Amino acid sequence: MFKRILNHIRQGTFFSVLLQNKAAKQRERRVQKTLDRKLDLPDQDVLAGVEKTLKKYFNNPLSTYEGLPNDYIRNIARFIISRRSRKLLPDEEYYALLQQTEELDHTGISCANWKRLCYLAFCNGLFQVSARLRDKAIKNAYQNLDSKDPNPGGLIEAFKAAVDQADYQAAEAVLGRISGKFYDQAYLNNLSLYYYLMKRDKEKAWSLVQPLLTANDLAYADYLKGKSVAVVGPAPSGEDLGSEIDSYDIVVRPHYKGKEYVPNSKEFGTRVNVSYYGGIIKTINEFDNLHFFNALDYAVFKAIKYPFQEKMYKKQHSRVCFSTKVLLFNGVANMIPLIIFDLLHFKTSKLKVFKVNFHLAEQLYYDGYAFKGEEASFISRWPLFAGHNQITQLNFTRNLWYSGQIEVDESCEAVLRLTNEEYMSKMEDIYVKEPIKKS
Repeated sequence: MFKRILNHIRQGTFFSVLLQNKAAKQRERRVQKTLDRKLDLPDQDVLAGVEKTLKKYFNNPLSTYEGLPNDYIRNIARFIISRRSRKLLPDEEYYALLQQTEELDHTGISCANWKRLCYLAFCNGLFQVSARLRDKAIKNAYQNLDSKDPNPGGLIEAFKAAVDQADYQAAEAVLGRISGKFYDQAYLNNLSLYYYLMKRDKEKAWSLVQPLLTANDLAYADYLKGKSVAVVGPAPSGEDLGSEIDSYDIVVRPHYKGKEYVPNSKEFGTRVNVSYYGGIIKTINEFDNLHFFNALDYAVFKAIKYPFQEKMYKKQHSRVCFSTKVLLFNGVANMIPLIIFDLLHFKTSKLKVFKVNFHLAEQLYYDGYAFKGEEASFISRWPLFAGHNQITQLNFTRNLWYSGQIEVDESCEAVLRLTNEEYMSKMEDIYVKEPIKKS
């Protein structure tokens, strides 16, 4: 068994990709912690400390980072310092950095390293820079489409990039080139299913979904079949949509914890039939009373971890949702995109999204959605946004909206109509510039 795993790793198989991704995330966390420590140094030592960290990061002997100009790394360091110390450098200097980012050669470093730099920039308040670095990663991934002998990992990056860009012709071409020699059939089927779901080829998607369905999934499929579904997010918009929301056959909300936590009914509606739960389930497990689950037709979890979930699962009043893990180009799905992705696997008649603005507001959630102490400060939200990558969330939802698979309310539509650059600029106005001006 051990020899077989070693062979997989030597051949660059799926197992090695997972290990590399895990190692990359661990490196990212180490680098960010090191940067945080350096930023606590006396002023005269900060620039040298941050530059040294960045140089070490981009000249790690395990990878090659040649291709990034030294002055570009220095500029990144300067802006990290200015934003972390809450002292903005002049706008003209930031525009110069954005222009310098635009002019970087996308072939200069690998796709994985572009994504790491994108993450690093986002973590430190350089949202617009991060968006442009992500574009470099996309372009770099596309190189594998024309390569006569691409590595298997590169083909997967090309596939994810193509789906992210709604370039389904390119995505299909990549699927035709991926060999079972490098990836197991279950993983290839997962990629194909993702492709058909996003492309809106429901029949082919359903043929791949059916073998994956558990008894609980099949019951959920019957429950949803032919029904109109409202997915209601937690973002206040001022629009009184309660009546429209309550008119749907099924109303889905994330993180339902009982009537005492339900928002303004005139704006958000009153009904809830299904609730999806993410990381909050750890806190819910500590509740003395879980009576609120009785109000739901279904509770859908990202994973079954606690005894109360196992009991609900055995009664078929719950299930585990389909995961976007290893499918998105970068970042981890937020709750609403995850809910949408899961619902795409079933035959609903209509799917509309309400109260979602992709964090483009100073008040992220209605009162009561997050527990006390969970509301993060502006600056501490940067790594949270980086981990999810907001453009990934935006592209995913926008692609489904453009293809007619989902409908959205007016406030969500206004965000989806923004370019990614416009969106990131507005995000900086809220989470970087304004908090600094107010302090």
